Amino acid sequence: MISDLSVVILSYNNFAETTGPCLESLARVRDLNLELLVVDNGSDELTRCGLAEAARRDERIRLVLNERNRGYAGGNNDGVAVAGSDLIVLLNSDTRVLENSLSLLAAKLQTSSIPLVLGPVTNAAGTEQQIFCNGNTIEEILSQGTTWSKNGCGSFFGTDQLTFFCVAMCRKTYLDLGGLDESFGIGFYEDADFCRRATGQGVPLLVMEEAFVYHQGSASFAGEPEKVRRLLKENRRRFEKKHGKNKDTHVREKNLRVLKGYLKEAAVGHDFLSSSAYRFANRIRRAHELTPNNYLKKIVYWSQVRRVKQAALRVANLQEDELFG
Repeated sequence: MISDLSVVILSYNNFAETTGPCLESLARVRDLNLELLVVDNGSDELTRCGLAEAARRDERIRLVLNERNRGYAGGNNDGVAVAGSDLIVLLNSDTRVLENSLSLLAAKLQTSSIPLVLGPVTNAAGTEQQIFCNGNTIEEILSQGTTWSKNGCGSFFGTDQLTFFCVAMCRKTYLDLGGLDESFGIGFYEDADFCRRATGQGVPLLVMEEAFVYHQGSASFAGEPEKVRRLLKENRRRFEKKHGKNKDTHVREKNLRVLKGYLKEAAVGHDFLSSSAYRFANRIRRAHELTPNNYLKKIVYWSQVRRVKQAALRVANLQEDELFG
C-alpha cells in the first residue's frame, strides 16, 4: 500500500504510558494515508504484547522488532530503511499529535521546491519550538496547542536546531544526509549532529508554527538521572570532536529572535493585531519563564524584553494590558 506519509515511532518498554497513547492519538488522524512504522528496541514482553494488539486493531501499523536496543539513531534508521513513503516523520513515543499537525507538515514538504527539515511547536523542548503552556493535564495542553495552531496562520521561522521529538522531511533528504549517526549510541546529541550536517549542506531547518505536537519529554530515561548525565557528557564530547566547540545560543535569545521576527512580519503588512499578536503575547510569557537567575544577566535580558514589548505596542497602537492581558 502506497502511503502519503511514513511515521517512524521508536518503542522501548512502558507501552501503556508512551507508545500506546501516541498510537491512539494517531488513530484519529484520517486526513492522511499513514504508514505507522513502530520500531521496538528489544522491549519487555508486556510492551511487545501491547504492540501486537495495537497492530491488530490498526492495519496501518507495521512492526519492526529488534532483538536488542539499537538506540535512538539505530532504531530510527531501521524504520526509515523500510519506509514506504517519500515523506517521513520521526515521532517520539511520548508525544500526542493534533489531528491536523502531520498533514500540515506533509503539505509543506510536498509543495517545497527544495529539501527541508521541518519541526512543529510544542510544550516541551530545549529550543525555541517551545511555546508557553500552563495546562495541568495533557488534554489542557492539547487544547492550548489547538488555539495556538489556529493562530499559526502559515507562519514559519528558520532555526539552527530542531528537537527531534517530531521532525519531518523527505526520505531522500534523510538518506542523502546519511541518516542519524549511530555512534551516539542509546541517545542524546544525534539530533544536534543531524541538524549541523543539514545546515552544512544548505538544507534549511524550519519551525512550522501552525503545527503543534504535545511532548512529555525524557520518557525514555525517566528515573535514570545518573545515566542521563553520563550519556550527555559522553555524547557532548563526541559531538564536539566531530564538529568542534561552538558557543550555543541560549533558548531565551532564540525566543527573543522569534519575537523580533513577528515585528518584522507586521512591518511588511501582516495583521499583527490578530494571529501575530496572540503568538507575540504567548512568547512574552515564555520569555518570563526563561528569565536568568544571575542578577546582571537578568537586568540585560529584561532591558531587551522591554524594548521588544515597547516596539510591539507601537506597532499595534495599544496599551500594554490590551495586548498582553
